[in-house]
Amino acid sequence: MLLVLVACLWPVSAAHAQTVSGVSCSPTVIAGGSGASATCTVTLGAAAPTGGTVVALTSSLIELAASQPTVTVPAGATSATFTVATNPRYRPYSQLAFTAAIAASANGTTGRASLTVTAQTPPADFSSGSQAGANTQWSGLMCGGIAPIGGSPDVLYDCSPASATAFGTCTFRQECSLGCRRVPPNGGVFNDFCATSAPNPVELTRNLVVGGDRVPATMRAEAPAGNAPARDTAVPRVIDPNANSTSFPQNQVLFPIGATTVGFDVATSRVPATQFVEVGGYWFNDAIPPFLITNARGGHAWLVMLPTDPPPATAIPTLGNFTITGNNPVTGGQQTIGQIDLSGVSRAGGPTFTITSTHPDIVPTMTVNAPVNSSLFGFQAFINTNPPSIDTDVTLTATDGRYTFTGILRVLAPPPPAVLSSVSVTPSSVVGGNPSTGTVSLSAPQGGATVVTLSTPAPASVATMPATVTVPAGATSASFVISTSPVASTFNMNIFADLAGSPGRQALLVITANASPGVSAVSVSPGTVQGGASSTGLVALTTAAPAGGALVSLTSSNAAASVAANVTVPAGATSATFPIATTAVTASTVATVTAVFNNTSRSADLTITAPAGAGAGAPGFLNPAANAADSGGDGNGFEVNPVNAHLADGAVAADIDSGTGTGTTCTSSGKDRHRFYDYGIAIPAGSSITGIEV
Repeated sequence: MLLVLVACLWPVSAAHAQTVSGVSCSPTVIAGGSGASATCTVTLGAAAPTGGTVVALTSSLIELAASQPTVTVPAGATSATFTVATNPRYRPYSQLAFTAAIAASANGTTGRASLTVTAQTPPADFSSGSQAGANTQWSGLMCGGIAPIGGSPDVLYDCSPASATAFGTCTFRQECSLGCRRVPPNGGVFNDFCATSAPNPVELTRNLVVGGDRVPATMRAEAPAGNAPARDTAVPRVIDPNANSTSFPQNQVLFPIGATTVGFDVATSRVPATQFVEVGGYWFNDAIPPFLITNARGGHAWLVMLPTDPPPATAIPTLGNFTITGNNPVTGGQQTIGQIDLSGVSRAGGPTFTITSTHPDIVPTMTVNAPVNSSLFGFQAFINTNPPSIDTDVTLTATDGRYTFTGILRVLAPPPPAVLSSVSVTPSSVVGGNPSTGTVSLSAPQGGATVVTLSTPAPASVATMPATVTVPAGATSASFVISTSPVASTFNMNIFADLAGSPGRQALLVITANASPGVSAVSVSPGTVQGGASSTGLVALTTAAPAGGALVSLTSSNAAASVAANVTVPAGATSATFPIATTAVTASTVATVTAVFNNTSRSADLTITAPAGAGAGAPGFLNPAANAADSGGDGNGFEVNPVNAHLADGAVAADIDSGTGTGTTCTSSGKDRHRFYDYGIAIPAGSSITGIEV
């Protein structure tokens, strides 16, 4: 038998022949906090074959130093370069240097290079917000990032009490790798601590993503959540100095009862370069009133965002959420508002979003572009609707081509056109001078306000009313006031109401004369007089005085002004005047003059003033109006007896040169006389007179 041996030669793949011979980075040392990057080179042992050689890249400390996950060595080449970015905010309080091993692997071989980031200067102390004199103050060991203090959520701070002139200050105390635990304080003094066991409050499903990805995340509590008032609430937050990522929901999230976790998403934008985002937050329990959160745990995790290939020139946000924030339901034919939330700011404008609906005949498809804005993470879109035949629920869908969110808008069939049913007045007859209320009524409520036009041929001297009245949306009627004036005889006021597209309506208001007149007004002229002067009052009636005249009673509220007990308005007349006498006063005062007739009354005020300078402590000159002096004598004498000087006795004054008479009796025609006059000067207690000029 012939045995034939056949040797089979298996070719060795060229791809497997390309092994990593080395990795190097430049620089190898980066200043901590700078956020600088290094350029690294991977070298193969042989030239890459057709199609190139894909090299996998990893970092031993991705929160500090990160690169693209792969780099391709082009066909025929033996090396390729890639960039390693560093995190400027990685453990800034540690005062430590960190080294990351950058590994490159291909065809079962791996090369490594070391990249060192030096210790950075720790952040400065910051204000605790606790102010001396405030009702609520705080100090002690406090977790950062949990109200009422700021700082990092993975750091424990030592916060000093507020001083007399300044706020308290928070200083770094300890890094917390598993989160920081807030516990109830003793009064206002906290004693928080770094947690020593799991779980960390913040968990990410991925910590390395390509910008534009959406990352599911979790807030985890220590125990199952209770119901109110001991419910647990999560407060996620994203710290991104570049404003290219945010969390959804954007506000607090309640833990379901009995649950230990609650989810949220981190939405990211397409970025032009590698960025590091701190995803932090805390949960708190409402068992103790949370004005100062007193039962909580905070923590954080790092998320690395890589640029797309090719990278955009400027970050491009993605769709974060879509909600209907305008009227819902909305009457067909009217607009509503949709809120489009973004993953980050839109510095260059865009992208374009499309909003579609399950009933395009009711809500047509529309496209909107994100406006240029460097501070807002969203914008409003105005959504047009068409009237449906019946009330319809329409599902609206907003998308950016990658992410999609929906909302349900209820669009109502518009009501039938308004018909003006009636206009009425209540009461339908009034005595002139009294009001009536008018009412317009529609056949059906309307989706918007309905304006009805009002008119009347009545002159304004008889009655007035508004030119229009508005029936509010959803209502069927509205009222208006008709003001009337006194009339001498009955007047029929026709009131017309008109609405476009509807027949006009009218009502009748009968305005009657007052059979028995009353007082319509009282006035005084002048309205201000000096005490001792007079004024004139006038009383007016609503209609002419009857036969025999109208006897109107008069009163004054102040004795400084006096009036007669009554005044008569002659028959057929509508007014009469009366005098008002006043007396001297030492200070301005007001007298109210009142006229009463036939159970009606009106009043007017008269102001009575004092002479200039009158009253206690008043400066200036006093000029007596009466009793200044008697005639006779030659005017150069003074009263002999000073005891009598203050008496109004008319005594004779001693004559210096004897005048024309020599007698010493009061009857002497040559003697000077004087008469006392009261100037009304009051000297306040504790005061004195320094001089009187006569």
